[in-house]
Amino acid sequence: MANSLKEVLVSTAEEVLGRKRRIIQPWVTNEVLDLCDKRRELRKRKFGSNVAMNYQLANKAVRKKMKEAKEKWIDDQCVPIEKGMSSGKSKQAFSTLKMLTKTLQPKVNLIEDKDGRLLTDDEDIMQRWSEYCSDLYNYELQPDLSILSATRDLPETDIEIRG
Repeated sequence: MANSLKEVLVSTAEEVLGRKRRIIQPWVTNEVLDLCDKRRELRKRKFGSNVAMNYQLANKAVRKKMKEAKEKWIDDQCVPIEKGMSSGKSKQAFSTLKMLTKTLQPKVNLIEDKDGRLLTDDEDIMQRWSEYCSDLYNYELQPDLSILSATRDLPETDIEIRG
């Protein structure tokens, strides 16, 4: 009974609210997502030459629309850059440009201690960083003093030293 209730609630919610589509890339439009849904349905029915041909056509359509949507999005992003550069608002223009060209670097919350074990707790990670930095800056230098005391035979030159 619980499963049937769940199915009724989920199906009613989908009908009334619709599914929320997760857009990972900012240039993906609803039109592209509709084509992706169509392609997904064709993929489920794998058998038959007609289905395979329709899947290939749907796949090409998705790729084409995705490429067009990305080009349009990039063109739309270039407008504020051009306006910012022409009006002297270079900070705004460069921030938009940086957003377009910079690759995202995920923050890593793991670090290894001296023994190679992974630390996940923030306090342990901070302690390890302070330990690592103190080891870096408190490194004892052991110079070879024999180099300083060794006399070198320098070639004689014709230059007179006047005092």
